[in-house]
Amino acid sequence: MLNGSMRIEIGNRKSEWDNSREVGANWILIMVSKISLDDIEALVKQGESMSLEFKTSTAKLHSVLETLCAFLNGKGGTLLIGVKNNGQIIGQDVTDNTRLEIANLLSKLEPPTSIDVSYIPIEKDKYVIKMTAISNRALIPYIFDGKPYWRVESSTKLMPQQRYHQILIERTHKTDGWELGKSDHFNIDDLDKNAIISAINESIGRGRMEARLATKDPNEALIRLKLLVNGNITNAAIVLFCKDPMPYYPQCLLRMTSFKGSDKSDLLDSQRIHGNAFVLLKEMEFFLKRHMSIKSEIIPGKMARKDIPDYPPRAVREAIVNAICHRDYTIQGGSISVMIYNDRLEITSHGTLPFGVTVEDLKKIHESQPRNERITNVMNKMGIIESVGTGTQEMIKECKALGKPAPEYIERGNTFVVCFRKTAHTLKEDVDIRYEKILSLLKLHHGLKRVEIKDKIDISISDRTLRRDLNHLMELGRIRLKGKGASAVWFLYNKDMD
Repeated sequence: MLNGSMRIEIGNRKSEWDNSREVGANWILIMVSKISLDDIEALVKQGESMSLEFKTSTAKLHSVLETLCAFLNGKGGTLLIGVKNNGQIIGQDVTDNTRLEIANLLSKLEPPTSIDVSYIPIEKDKYVIKMTAISNRALIPYIFDGKPYWRVESSTKLMPQQRYHQILIERTHKTDGWELGKSDHFNIDDLDKNAIISAINESIGRGRMEARLATKDPNEALIRLKLLVNGNITNAAIVLFCKDPMPYYPQCLLRMTSFKGSDKSDLLDSQRIHGNAFVLLKEMEFFLKRHMSIKSEIIPGKMARKDIPDYPPRAVREAIVNAICHRDYTIQGGSISVMIYNDRLEITSHGTLPFGVTVEDLKKIHESQPRNERITNVMNKMGIIESVGTGTQEMIKECKALGKPAPEYIERGNTFVVCFRKTAHTLKEDVDIRYEKILSLLKLHHGLKRVEIKDKIDISISDRTLRRDLNHLMELGRIRLKGKGASAVWFLYNKDMD
């Protein structure tokens, strides 16, 4: 009887159940449960997503299994066969051969897992096949027919090799990880001993460590910070306190760049810094202070001025600390990047989100899965981060409180990006300021070439932005152009020019 559900478990031993079937070296366990057409219709109304996909028929069962594999490598998911992409339920012919083919392909999923398969009748000889993948995070990454797959939005893609290797590392070393690996190239004398003792004192001063744990011995301090294992300096200790991690830790790198415009065509400033986490944090703060604009407003009814930065400082600092704590240090060519454009600020770190965590999860309460628990723990005890697992939500709150757009969280290739954007009001103010300065220059000098305007104007402006501004001011009837090419001169408009 087809009406009902089969729970299919792929394993390497015979089931105790009488209705189990052997498929190759594996066994399939069948358990029956009722599912109604109403349940399917309610599911279809949700539409395709990261965890739900529709397939028209079993004609391409291989792609069905690829999607199930992708679900297993995420939070799990459900696939419906016999449903069009637009949500129309059309059903599917089901025979014993159909069920056997599904079972054979399911046996190619590794490691051994479980899939719920249900056959729901919709009309004579027509069924919707519902297949639900239940993920076990401890077994990730899963592969189908020797290849790993994952979900990107509502699509199934072949998992990048770097991502696959990262998961294997996380699974294999989930209790000790890279950060607790032994450093073979440095000893206690290579670490900043004053910074280590300061970390203990700061933690005690904030009430996050007991006063009895105070010490002036750097070795003892590392033990109390859980950064010394079996007498060995750990990678986490190097990241946090090494005076000069090069050349053995090239990933302890910070790239900082500012651009005059909204793209990378006109570079303003660029720096590369190698150092421990606290050195990088300070350098980032200095760079941001130099390049982030701060506007001033007079508070109505008071003889006082209020400074308004382009981006909320606390939210930006939280994003920077998160990049230090949660990036993937196993990528030796990795780094943290800070890029400032005229319309946005981007903070990028190598390493994607932990498995089971999506970009949408970051906007709400979610389970904390710090990639580097010891590094994060030290930052937390010192009060550099207040609580684990809430930083992304706090950034959103901070931006909203100051009337700024919420930060955007983006997975871009093998990196994670936090993007802060200027408000439309702030952008308009920037444009108005540029227009005013251009008009003032042309009034003062009675006409200038474009290169002369750029040379004399006292604000950062790219060639592309200046061209756009000049053309727009001409469209508004404020200025005119005489001549052609590089020798053309811009003038304030007056009626005599007509």
